[in-house]
Amino acid sequence: MKLLEIDFPKEGDLGIFGDVHSDILKLSQLLIQTSIPPNNKISWVSTGDILDMKNSNQKAMELIIDQCNRFKVNVCKGNHDAAIKTSFCLPTDEVLNDKIKTWIECLPLGIKINGGERGNIYIFHSYPDDYWEFIEEDITERQFIDRFPVEDARYIFIGHNHKVFKKTFPYCETELYSIGSLHYNRKGPYCVVDQDFNVEFKTIV
Repeated sequence: MKLLEIDFPKEGDLGIFGDVHSDILKLSQLLIQTSIPPNNKISWVSTGDILDMKNSNQKAMELIIDQCNRFKVNVCKGNHDAAIKTSFCLPTDEVLNDKIKTWIECLPLGIKINGGERGNIYIFHSYPDDYWEFIEEDITERQFIDRFPVEDARYIFIGHNHKVFKKTFPYCETELYSIGSLHYNRKGPYCVVDQDFNVEFKTIV
């Protein structure tokens, strides 16, 4: 499994947002709105689906990548992103240039954030072995253990299902957060983890 491994920010908060689906307006609103004082400094990660298989265009994707680079957003690969250069991604694939396709293809399948003694955080689009399959709120702890081979996880954040919920697994001492979609959820949900590892659901509006 290709994971990007980074450290938890030394100052400020960690922010996590879900499926963008080429919605440059919602993404810009989130990144710009949360960068204005007195907001804490936020280091951003995304659960993927930056691209939309059917509705992305060249200009929107250029702006989205520019915003991700400007705000140093670490993005993991979603199922829409993984569909690039396949028949699933028509007509989007035909209108994107090679530079954008390469950026998308290089996205990791997940992100591990090292938190030291506080524990580790993992970011996935959905199940690590199948980012097309939906994770529902009724997932059992047995199913969780079988599908997430990350024994050192304190928190796991996912997107894909466009739902917002939290699930606690006592035996694993792990919390699973489904953070919704910037595009499909009207209020633009996201999560913030502070330096004490407190997790808070927030919305753009």
